[in-house]
Amino acid sequence: MGDRGIRVPPHITVAKKRRPGGLLRTQNLGLLWAGESVSGSGSAITTVAVPFLAITVLHASTGTVALLTAAGWLPWFLIGLPAGTWVDRRPRRRILVSANLVSAAVLTAIPRVYRRTAVRAGA
Repeated sequence: MGDRGIRVPPHITVAKKRRPGGLLRTQNLGLLWAGESVSGSGSAITTVAVPFLAITVLHASTGTVALLTAAGWLPWFLIGLPAGTWVDRRPRRRILVSANLVSAAVLTAIPRVYRRTAVRAGA
C-alpha cells in the first residue's frame, strides 16, 4: 500500500521525503571532501614550493627547475592510462588513502634527503 491507501505495484518504490542538504550531511562525503581538500591544498603548495626551494636553497638554474617541474608531471604521462584501468578494478577508497599516504611520505622525504646530503657535503 502507498501513503494514502493507494495500491502501488511491487516494482515501483515510493519516494521518501528527504531532509534538505541530505548528501552534504553524509559522513562519507564529508570525510572525502575534507581529505581531498587537504590533499589538493598540499599539491598546490608543492607545485609552488618545490621549484622555489630549488631556486633559493639549491641555487638551481632555469633548466634544472624546468626539468624538476616536468618530472612532477612525468608519471601522469607514463602510467596514467594503465594505472586508470588497474584502479577501476580495485577498491577505490583503499587506493585513494594509499596514494595520499605515499605522496605524503615522498614529500616528507625531500627535506630529510636534503639534510643528509648537506651534512655529508659539510654545509
